[in-house]
Amino acid sequence: MAGRAARAQTSKPRVMPVGSATPSTDESAGTPPAKRRKTKKEATSGAVNMKARKAGRLSALPSLPLDVLYEIFGHLEPLDLLNLARTTKSFRGVLLSRQSTFLWKSVLDAFEDANDLHFPCPEDVSIPVWVNLVQGGPYCDACGGRAKKILWPFRRRLCKGCSKSILVKFEDVLRMLPSCMELFDGFSDALPQDYQNNNIFFLRADVEALAAEVASLPVKLPSVSSGDRAEWKAAIDAIFEPKIEVWNARREHARECEITDSLRGMMRGQELDQLREARFQEVRKRLIALGYDGRDVGSREIREHKEVHQPKPLTDRVWTRIGPILSEVVEDVRDQRLVLERLVRQRDRDDDINKSYEDILVTCVPPSSLSLMPTLSTYRAIPPIAAYLEEHETFDSQYTVNMIMGTIQTMREWVNGRQASLRALLPGSWPRSTFTPSDIDGFWPPEHDTSKPLDLFAEVADLDLAVYTLKCTQPGCSDSSRRIFFGLDILAHQCCNDAIKHELKAEPNAAAHAAVLHILELLGLDTARTRPVDLDNAHGLFTTQSSDDERRPLMTWRQAVEACAAAPTTLQPATELERTYIELLNGMFTAVEPQNDHVLGCTRCSDFLRLEVRGSVYRTKLAIHAHVRDVHKVPVRDQAEGRDYFHFRRSVRHHCPASFSVPDIEARVAFLKATTSGN
Repeated sequence: MAGRAARAQTSKPRVMPVGSATPSTDESAGTPPAKRRKTKKEATSGAVNMKARKAGRLSALPSLPLDVLYEIFGHLEPLDLLNLARTTKSFRGVLLSRQSTFLWKSVLDAFEDANDLHFPCPEDVSIPVWVNLVQGGPYCDACGGRAKKILWPFRRRLCKGCSKSILVKFEDVLRMLPSCMELFDGFSDALPQDYQNNNIFFLRADVEALAAEVASLPVKLPSVSSGDRAEWKAAIDAIFEPKIEVWNARREHARECEITDSLRGMMRGQELDQLREARFQEVRKRLIALGYDGRDVGSREIREHKEVHQPKPLTDRVWTRIGPILSEVVEDVRDQRLVLERLVRQRDRDDDINKSYEDILVTCVPPSSLSLMPTLSTYRAIPPIAAYLEEHETFDSQYTVNMIMGTIQTMREWVNGRQASLRALLPGSWPRSTFTPSDIDGFWPPEHDTSKPLDLFAEVADLDLAVYTLKCTQPGCSDSSRRIFFGLDILAHQCCNDAIKHELKAEPNAAAHAAVLHILELLGLDTARTRPVDLDNAHGLFTTQSSDDERRPLMTWRQAVEACAAAPTTLQPATELERTYIELLNGMFTAVEPQNDHVLGCTRCSDFLRLEVRGSVYRTKLAIHAHVRDVHKVPVRDQAEGRDYFHFRRSVRHHCPASFSVPDIEARVAFLKATTSGN
């Protein structure tokens, strides 16, 4: 047994496994092993060659029977069929062969039945060519560039560059054809044409073909001197007649396609608008979810933002990118809205305060105290009113009413503080009023309502003396340079930059005071009982003692006081002839009496202030006469200042400009009398 085993081991060569690193012990172990070819590693079941798999799916299609292919292709749309014909030579050979004509027709018919708005294929155009034109994409059929618009009369898509070389204008056609009236009259009815940019265009190839066809006619173009053109005209008509027939049919088809194209464009626009609206609504929903106000999210800035106004659905990935951008925009919109709302509230509050000021003047202030009340700007400076106007929060109506009613007491305190300041300014040597309560009551008509809460006239009536002359010392006051304030005029005066203060910025004027004393002496009036309105009603006329008696100024008492305050002047009454001259002069030239100044008010009521507080508070002379006549039944001829109407003392008292005595005044008076009587 042991011997057989030993012989077996020596007789069989020992074979080593492939790839083993252990050397062989047989006789051929000394020779190098033969080189083996490397093999690829076997692919796993999951790693499949994608390219081979895709190619394998359609590789068997060209080998299928035609009837099977036609059955499959019959379920495609025209554009899919066109794209399939562009994939391989095999498909192109099958689909573009004559035997596939029925397939194209059936596919196109099915497409047209399913789509109401379609472009019918003309009989003289193959279906693949037509499908490529209307559905093949916005590409120029000459160079492949972008060409969105279809030129329906030419049945072509052309880019701008190719249009310049392929199309020709009407005036250029005339130069391309032989100079012949028959051609010029007929070619525009025989060749396809398109109207663009105020020009008529033709295909250059059509024009060149027509020119070549005319050139090849056996009949030659007759000369101008030749009168026989019948044969030539017949030859031209023979060329044009079939072309006209073809062009008429093409024109009708082009018009139908243009209408369809327009409708499709409108529908596409509506579809894009719906997509944009859906995108906007999605953006709006997401912004509201972030806590933004719907008024800001729905603003024009968000709706028309370039990241929102797109016909695309909004994805989470896109929102991650545009969300922060839109958040900044909506915050800006919110800030602008808040500013605008604040301005609107400010305007509404301004209107409320203006209306409340008007109501207070009408319902709480009698006419005798209207001139003493603060102006609207001063009223708005009252601390509660100023705080109300500056506050940005909203208040309920009851709060506003209570605040406004509380200002009535503030207005009373303001007037009392100013009249106390005036009393402190008056020099002790100046006369004091001797008015009795009955005198004060008589200054206004019996209809005057003294029960209103802001009836303050009786408390300050003793300050209304003509001898109380003051000037304003408020910096920047426009009336501080020359105007003299008489009596209560200074309480009515309020500078534009004056705040809600009780202290009067004024000083007594001694020169004006002396002038008033002299005028009262000339007129024989009591210095302690004469008011400014009493001097106005006295209609005094004064002049100065001058060496030039023929050129003396003729002045009212107010003008005379201002003249004396400006420079030392000696006054004397004007003569009766001079008074007559001034009266006649003013009667003729009514323009010198300011009839249109809004400076008068009614003494019997305050209703005339309605609707006029924001503009001209008071009435003109003509308007106040009409008011007193119509409302209080007082004829115009019986109306008098102080009893029926009063001057708004905050305004400058206008009067006739100072005139001068003229030479030969007797003749001038006679002339004015004659002129007046003649009119």
